[in-house]
Amino acid sequence: MNFVLFGLGVLFTKGVLWTGEDGGDRAMAMVARRRRRGEAAVPPCVLRNLFPADRLIADKRRRFMSDHLTPAEAETAFWKSLKQSNTGMLGIERPGYHHQPMTGFGEPETGTIWFFTRNDTDFARDVAAGGQMGMFCYQARDEKLQACIHGRLAIDLDRERIDRFWNPVVAAWYPDGKADPHLTLIRFDGDDGRVWVSDAGVLGFGYQILKANLTKSTPEAGGVADVNLG
Repeated sequence: MNFVLFGLGVLFTKGVLWTGEDGGDRAMAMVARRRRRGEAAVPPCVLRNLFPADRLIADKRRRFMSDHLTPAEAETAFWKSLKQSNTGMLGIERPGYHHQPMTGFGEPETGTIWFFTRNDTDFARDVAAGGQMGMFCYQARDEKLQACIHGRLAIDLDRERIDRFWNPVVAAWYPDGKADPHLTLIRFDGDDGRVWVSDAGVLGFGYQILKANLTKSTPEAGGVADVNLG
């Protein structure tokens, strides 16, 4: 069996998977040899043998197909991902308002995300005005999960949360430590949102793109579900 994932540097041939620069070079060399012989650049065996290779993609991916991703699964995946890579874009839900990168600390049990900031920023002053609804847009570092969550914003100088989430990265922004007069904690009480999950990884994504192009179908990009964190 042979298959090539063009542009991704992946070649599978004779039971060996080549990736990276070496895979790309071998893939292009194989295509060149076939063209010199007057054969199709992509061998017919691709169509016969590639697509049964669904087993090459982890079983976990199939659990997250659109028809099977439940709100509970989506919410669990969101909180797990946020713990592993916790930076997203947070802003007030207002026309023309610019979101900004913020690092969040999640509490799944309460549906709350906490953000450290400073009270001398425009964002903190806007939140302090009260009654503000916000939106948190998130993409995992490994690009396997995206989310858009609505919620209520408030200033909440909760000392227990400050102690719990304090770390060297946070401390770098406050010269006077936890007693810094500019230290501010924003509380985001999550409400309704939407979560997209794809556990296929780079190889699985490339496989779906190749299959869609060769079979004139659409890729199975993963699952999506509406959630309510409140």
